[in-house]
Amino acid sequence: MVVRQQRYSRNVAGMTLIEVITASGITALVFLVTISALSVHRVQQTKQHQHNVMLNYAIHYLELVEGLDFAEIKKGAPINALYDGNNGAPGIFIPNNNAWIDLTANDYLVFQPELAWMSSFNPEMQVVLTVTQDSGEDYSKHLSLVMRWDAPLGRGGQLSKRMDLVRMRDG
Repeated sequence: MVVRQQRYSRNVAGMTLIEVITASGITALVFLVTISALSVHRVQQTKQHQHNVMLNYAIHYLELVEGLDFAEIKKGAPINALYDGNNGAPGIFIPNNNAWIDLTANDYLVFQPELAWMSSFNPEMQVVLTVTQDSGEDYSKHLSLVMRWDAPLGRGGQLSKRMDLVRMRDG
């Protein structure tokens, strides 16, 4: 009986080491690109949610100011009778100065509960009321509401949003 040794040749199906390394490298690259895309998506989603929360707050604030009588729009006045700070109600006012106001204070969280989600991003607002007079009487009132907060992951500085309201004297 003759024993034959079988020799391996390049015709035998299988993968060489170079092919395995190349395939592994391509797989790793696809994996890293996918993880990066998911990470960028998550940051953009968080950023968009922040903008929506702050926009909702601004609209709520400005709509209540817009509902006031023209003479009631003044520095130090509440934005609505419900938010005058009396009997346990939150005190939401048109500020007396142009200082930045922390929106994580309890009054603002009761006014807009969604702001609780923003507390780790240090949201602040600045309200500037400018009055234009004609013949010694108030003619128009311009309320500028600027909000700023920290970006997701603390990168890229602060994000901001500005909304303005102009009211003309009634009648």
